[in-house]
Amino acid sequence: LSAMLLDRIGAPGIMHVDYFRDLPMDATILMENVLDPSHLPFTHHRTISRRERASPLTLAMKQTVSPSGFSATKTAGDTLNTSKTGGSVEFIAPNTVISATNRKQSFSDWNVVYAVPQSPGLSRIYVRIVFETAKMPLPLSLIFKFAFSLPSFLLHLNNHKILEDDNVFLHFQGKLLQGEARFRRGNLLSPDWKTRFFLPTKSDTLVSAFRQWLDKYTGGGGASWS
Repeated sequence: LSAMLLDRIGAPGIMHVDYFRDLPMDATILMENVLDPSHLPFTHHRTISRRERASPLTLAMKQTVSPSGFSATKTAGDTLNTSKTGGSVEFIAPNTVISATNRKQSFSDWNVVYAVPQSPGLSRIYVRIVFETAKMPLPLSLIFKFAFSLPSFLLHLNNHKILEDDNVFLHFQGKLLQGEARFRRGNLLSPDWKTRFFLPTKSDTLVSAFRQWLDKYTGGGGASWS
């Protein structure tokens, strides 16, 4: 229950939104994507971020990989390195990620994602996003208050657009990793994920940690129905 951020829901100056959707990707692929915050300015350009806002992102493990999961701190600076944004990312095994972003002298937000396996290549995502609107500067706070006053179906339409930004990439990535003959390309079907993925930077830390967790505690495959 702590992962649901119940202590923050309903508090003064806090707003949140919940939604869910079925996705055409394996739950392990979905988890890997959620654990990779560095993709946001690129894949989600002009939905929740912009490419010009991309900056070096450092993820540093603060809890080693264990049966219960792992966690890391995250630090990002703007392109001129004049400001820093901190926070944390926590994987709670087997299917939950909590990501906190703390902006210097400003507001924080929290994202909770549950990746529920349904069948091979199919999952359901449950999302809770919590915003500290009381600490947002103007006009951002007014924009958020207006957005949260809209009918739920309009909020959901916008949230679905965010999910659709990377649906196609993650769907076919899953196909490649599963090894279907019609998706074979070069060495992508090497038995070891370490030779399929190129993970050279500190922003890749949690993707690597998640794959290590899968190898160590699920035999590399995730849930048996995943």
